[in-house]
Amino acid sequence: MRPPVISVLNGSHWSKEEREERQKLEESIRVDSDRLVPPDFLTDRAKQLYERLAWEMHWIDNLDHADLVMYCYCWDKVQSLMEKNRDVPDTLQGTGSSGQTVLVQNPDRFAFKQYAEEMRKISGKIGISHTDRLRLLQPETPDKPENKFAALKRKRA
Repeated sequence: MRPPVISVLNGSHWSKEEREERQKLEESIRVDSDRLVPPDFLTDRAKQLYERLAWEMHWIDNLDHADLVMYCYCWDKVQSLMEKNRDVPDTLQGTGSSGQTVLVQNPDRFAFKQYAEEMRKISGKIGISHTDRLRLLQPETPDKPENKFAALKRKRA
């Protein structure tokens, strides 16, 4: 089953009643967003990203504040590492225990991977990409009726 589209973006096949029901569902899970202010420990670049995302992502609320802060922090670190290592290769020359020259992985590469992975996890959690938003808005499915044969088997056991 394909995940449903957010009601604001879907203009095709929903009837008026279905659209209203969907909008009620989306509104029922919202909390206020009056405390979405970037903390002082973020850099200016991270604060700008925080404010842009909080403004553009209307579904973000106060409960998402910590995730949004962490996302912006990691994003800023990734940007800094990319700037720092723009002209540095992934492998560097180092000296081994016997004094020989050996290739060593750039230590910033590991940090970059860790921050990028954390960003991906948070993105999925708060719906930064379009596919993440669709996954977050899965409607609740009603409970399926119990299989009568399974109920009969349970009674016999």
